[in-house]
Amino acid sequence: MNASIAHRDSESLDPYLEIFGRVAARVRSLLVARQIEAHVGCWHEAAVLKLQKRRWANQSPAGGPSEVGIFFSVWIDSKGLKQRRAFYNIHALKLRSLEGYAIQSREFAAAFRSAFAGAARDWPHVFTDYGPQTLMQGWIELDSPRFEEDVAALACRFIPLAELIDDLLDQRTA
Repeated sequence: MNASIAHRDSESLDPYLEIFGRVAARVRSLLVARQIEAHVGCWHEAAVLKLQKRRWANQSPAGGPSEVGIFFSVWIDSKGLKQRRAFYNIHALKLRSLEGYAIQSREFAAAFRSAFAGAARDWPHVFTDYGPQTLMQGWIELDSPRFEEDVAALACRFIPLAELIDDLLDQRTA
């Protein structure tokens, strides 16, 4: 993801894009070793740090973000600025169309949530009571003096979940 993906209406997100960029650089070696890519930019009027493996998404013919796939993101939008929160989640979009796999979205979400249940206590303010497109979602304090470290910790905490996602996908190879 890059800054050209979406038009920004407000420059108030720029400091968060810088923080997300520093976090991506800081954890890049840990992510690359596991084939996880980090992207920072604006999307849907939010500053976003997105983590994803290439195998988790169909390639977009236009070269932009895929509308099919799984990704982890941390974002800040106008709602977050007002609430003084940064949000994070794992999205699973249109999994029935994910090339190379035979996936039923609700079944995949249930399998993920069942396996995630034991780890959920380690994620701040996390919930899993969403539809199948949002596997889990939570938030962290935006005003924390440790905000950058908190975002880096979320990115590192995602690594074991990436392995879980790989396992779940491997069980559903077409």
